[in-house]
Amino acid sequence: MRAMLARLRTPLLALLAFEALSGAFLLVCRGAGAVELSVVVGHVAAGVPFLALLALWMVAHLRKRWRSPLRSQLIGWSTLGVLAACIATGVVLLWVGTGAQGRWAYWAHLATGIVCSAGAAVHVVPWLRRARGWPRVALGAAAAMGLSLAGWALFRPPETARGEIAELGPGRTRVDGGRTVDPNAVANSRWCAHSGCHEDVHRQWSDSTHRFSSTNPWFLASERRFREQRGVAESRYCAGCHDPVSLLSGGIAEGRPQRDALGDEGITCLACHGMVGLSSRQGTASYVWRAPERYPGEMDPDGVGGVLAAALIRLRPEAHARAMMPAFVRTIDLCTACHKQDIDEGVNRHRWLPLQDQFDDWQQSAYSTESIQPFYRRDEPATCNDCHMRPEASPSDASATAGTTASHRYAGAEMGIPEIYGLDEQLREVERWLTTRPDGGPQIDVSVVSMRREDGRVEAPLDAGARVAPGERVELDVLVTNRGVAHGFPTGPIDVYEAWLAAEVRDGEGRLLAESGGLDARGRLDPGAHRFVKVIGGEDGEPLWRHELWDYRYALYGRTLPAGASEVVRFSWTVPEGATGAFTVSTRMRYRRFNRDYDVWVRGEQSRPLRIWDLDVDEVSLAATGDPRRVPAPRGLAPLWRRWNDYGIGLLRRREEAIALSAFETVERLRPAESDPIVNQARALRLLGRVDEALSRLGRVPAGQSRDLRVRNERAFALAAAGGDAEAMVILEGLVREKPRDRALWTLLGILRLRNDDARGALRAYDRVLAIDPWDLAASDGRYRALRELGSPLAEAASRGAHRYRSDEHNDARVRPLRTRMPEADRETNPRHVHPLEPPRSISATRAD
Repeated sequence: MRAMLARLRTPLLALLAFEALSGAFLLVCRGAGAVELSVVVGHVAAGVPFLALLALWMVAHLRKRWRSPLRSQLIGWSTLGVLAACIATGVVLLWVGTGAQGRWAYWAHLATGIVCSAGAAVHVVPWLRRARGWPRVALGAAAAMGLSLAGWALFRPPETARGEIAELGPGRTRVDGGRTVDPNAVANSRWCAHSGCHEDVHRQWSDSTHRFSSTNPWFLASERRFREQRGVAESRYCAGCHDPVSLLSGGIAEGRPQRDALGDEGITCLACHGMVGLSSRQGTASYVWRAPERYPGEMDPDGVGGVLAAALIRLRPEAHARAMMPAFVRTIDLCTACHKQDIDEGVNRHRWLPLQDQFDDWQQSAYSTESIQPFYRRDEPATCNDCHMRPEASPSDASATAGTTASHRYAGAEMGIPEIYGLDEQLREVERWLTTRPDGGPQIDVSVVSMRREDGRVEAPLDAGARVAPGERVELDVLVTNRGVAHGFPTGPIDVYEAWLAAEVRDGEGRLLAESGGLDARGRLDPGAHRFVKVIGGEDGEPLWRHELWDYRYALYGRTLPAGASEVVRFSWTVPEGATGAFTVSTRMRYRRFNRDYDVWVRGEQSRPLRIWDLDVDEVSLAATGDPRRVPAPRGLAPLWRRWNDYGIGLLRRREEAIALSAFETVERLRPAESDPIVNQARALRLLGRVDEALSRLGRVPAGQSRDLRVRNERAFALAAAGGDAEAMVILEGLVREKPRDRALWTLLGILRLRNDDARGALRAYDRVLAIDPWDLAASDGRYRALRELGSPLAEAASRGAHRYRSDEHNDARVRPLRTRMPEADRETNPRHVHPLEPPRSISATRAD
C-alpha cells in the first residue's frame, strides 16, 4: 500500500498543479486565440487521468489514514468534498458551457478550484517538505503546461478558401481574398443548433423566408427561365442574395450541378454573419464576405471534430461571438446589400434601371430620424431589426437576453412560403406583423373620409354616415395611410406581388350592388382595381408578367405607399333608381404574395390560390332619402385631427393642393397650438405657386416654435422659390449641421450655391447626397454641372454618370401607345383618376376570401 501511494502521489500532484496552473491561465488570458483553446483542451484532457489516479490514490490513502488525527481528517475530507464539487461543475460546464445557462457552474467551478488548490496545498505541503517532492511535481506540472501550450499548432483556424478565383458577377458580391470558399464555410446552419447553443434561433430561421430563398418554387421557376434564356453564369445576378452558398463556393458555373446538397439552405446563418462591409452603395448583393474565424473541428460538423468544436465553443464562446458578430452585422447596411436592387446594361442588354429599394425609402422616412421632410416625426430611430427582428421568447438559446432573442424569422409580408410549406407558427407571426403595429393599430390604415356630391358639396367626416338620393352620383374619398411600415408598401418585386384597395356597396339585406377590386372565378383580380403594383415591359413592348427582370426595359406604371404617407383613392357610385333603405360601403386593403397569373405559371392552374389578407377594413353607412340614417358600428378610428392631416397629405399626392390646403386649415382649428398644420399649409401654398402667401402663413407659427426644424425647413424652401437665396442658404447651412443626412437639404443647398456661382460649394453638397444614394438623379445632374462650371476634367465622366440615371425618352415614347391599349394603365398614371363602383359581374358576386 505504501508503495502504491508513493508511485501515485507525484503524478497526481503534478496533474493537480497543472489543473490549477492552466485554470489560472484561462482566468487571466482571454482572447489568446489558438493558445487559449489548446490550454482549454489540456485542462479538460488532464482531468481524465487525474480522476483515475485520484480514485486509486483515495482507496489506498483512506485505508492507511483511517485513524489519522481529527484535524487531518477534517482537512482531507473537506478538500475531497470541494474537489468533488469542482469536478462535478466541470462536467456540467462541458455539457452546458459558460453561457447564461452555465454561468452558475462557471463561478462554482472557479471558486471550488481555488479552495481545492488551497486545501490540497495545506494538506500535502508537509509531505512535499519531508519527501522533497517539489522538483518532481513542479517538473511534471511544467511539462504538462508546456505540452498544452505547444498544442496551439494543432488549433490554428481551419482553411476555408479554395484555390479558384471567385467569379461572382454580374452581381456586386466580393469575397475577401478573391477566392471561392469551402461550402461548409457558408452552409451547415443546422450545426448552430446541433452544437447545443442556438436551438431556438435555428428553429426561427428554419421557418423563415431566408431559409427558403433558393428553393421556393417561385424563385426556382424564375431562375430556370433566366438560365434557359441567358445561361448559368448570368444567373449569378440572383444568387448573391438568394443562393450565397452556391455563389461563394463557385457552384454556379456551366457544367456544375444547379444546386448541391449544401445549396438548399438559402440564406444561411454564416451568409449574413460573414458579411464584413459593402462593396458599394448600389445594392444588388453589394456585400463583402469573409469566412469567420472558426474553431478546430467546425469544418467537420458530423465527425469527432464537430464534437470537439462544440465543446470548445461552449467553454470559451468569446472568440466565437466576436467572429460571428463583426461590427457590420449590427448595422442597417447589412440589409441594404440585398434590399436595394437595380439592373444594368450588362444584364438587360439595355440600360440601368432601378428595382426595389427599401433602404432609401427608410432613410428618407421619419423612422430613420435623418430627414426633416416627412410629415410626421419620431423621437427615436427604428431600424430594420427593430421591426423585422422583434424579440421572441428563446429560453434555451445561448444568445438570449432575459429569455428572448432578436427573432430570426424576419417576419414581413412573405406569407406565400409558410402557407405552401405548412409553417403555421411562421404564418401566425407574419399575420401579426402584417396586420398589427406594436401599439395595436393597423400597419395600413383605411378609412372612408368624405363624400362629394354632383353639385360640388363635400360631406366630411363620414363617421355618422350620410344621406343619398336614388339616381344620384356621388364620389367617395377613401384614405389609405401607411402607419407602421418603415418603407414603401408594398415593396420588393412588386411586379409579381399584388396589393389593392377593394370597395363594395351592399344593401340592407347584404346583397352586393356595386364593387371595385373583385376577383373572377379563377382568382384573378379585376384590372380596374386601384392596385399598388409595378407593371414592367420588355423589348417587344408587351408587359412582363413572369418576373423576367433580365428583359426589363420600361415601367408602364407603378405605385407604392411611402412610410408615413397617405393616398386618397376616389370611387364614384350611382345610387340605383328607386333605392330605399340603408347601404353599407366597405373598403379594405387587400394583399396576396403573388398575383394569380404568376402563381399559376409557377405552380399550375390546379394549385390552390394563395390566401388573400385583409390588412384593414372600414365601413360607413349611407341612407336613402326619406329613411333614417343608420349609425355605423364603432371602429378604432384615428383621432379626427390625424385623419384630416392624412387627408391633406393624400390630396397633395393627388396634386389637389387647394383642397389639401383646406384640410390642413381644419387641422389648425383642431390643434391651434401646433406648428405642423401651418407648415403643411405653407407647403401646399408653395406647391400652388403662392410663395408669398406661404411665407406669410409661416408667420402665424405659435410663439416659441419658429426655430422648429420643420418651420425652418419650409421657410428655406419657400425663400428659395421666392428668390431669397441668401437667407435660404443661411437657414439650410444651419439645418444640415443638425440633420447631416437629409438629402433634400443638401440638394437644395447645391442648387442655390450653383445658382450663386459657388460651384465648389455645390459640388460638396451634391457629393454628400451621392454618398448616401448613388442613384440620386438630381445630385448626379448637379454634380456634373458643378464640375463643368469648375472646368474639371471629371465633368465628362460625371455627365455619363448622370445620364445613367435619367429616364429613357425612347421608352417613354413607346409606353404612351401601350397605355392607350391598356385603359387601366392609362388611368393609373393620372394622379386624379376615379374608380367607378360598378354592378358586380356574376363571376365575382361572391366575395373571395
